[in-house]
Amino acid sequence: MSKNCEKRFIPDNNEFFHQIYSGVPVNTTWAKDVEQLLFLNSKEKTLFAGSIFVRGTQSTLGREKSALVPLYIHELELNSIEEVYFLSIKETFFNPDFVELANNSDKELNITFDIISTDAPPDPFGFEHQVQLLKFMQTYFSKWDYMDIKWLEDPTFNFNKYFKSFNKI
Repeated sequence: MSKNCEKRFIPDNNEFFHQIYSGVPVNTTWAKDVEQLLFLNSKEKTLFAGSIFVRGTQSTLGREKSALVPLYIHELELNSIEEVYFLSIKETFFNPDFVELANNSDKELNITFDIISTDAPPDPFGFEHQVQLLKFMQTYFSKWDYMDIKWLEDPTFNFNKYFKSFNKI
C-alpha cells in the first residue's frame, strides 16, 4: 500500500465482491474529508482502490524492499444521498506494478502485461470472474501461495486483520 495515500480507508468487509448496487457505505467523517480534498485538488487527486494484493519484493533505486501490490486498481467515485456517503467503482484496470513485483519475486516466472490482460478476468467481481482468477493464478503462479484469494468467497472477511498481518512480517 502506497505511502503516498493521504486518506487511507480499509473496508471492514468485501461487499464490493458480492453486491451489485450503488456503492458501499463509508464513514461520513472520512468521506467529507476526502470530498473536500478532491474538491480542492480536482486536477491532481483521484480516488483509487486496489484489490487482490500479492506480497513480494520490489527494487527501488537498487534497494530491495518488501511490497504489497494489488493486481487490480479501481478508480472510485464518492457519492452521497442525504448525508450518507458511498464508494462505487467507476473503472477497473490491471496494475503494471504487479508485473514487476511478480517477476522480481520469482525468477522462473516471465509474466507480461499482455498475459495478464489476456488470461486474467477484467475484474475480480462476481463468481465467474473469481473462478477465472483462481484458474489464472493456478496456471501462472503455481509455486505461489495464492490461496489468500479464498477470502473473496467470504462477504464478512475482515480486511483490517488481513492487512495488519502483513505489517507484522
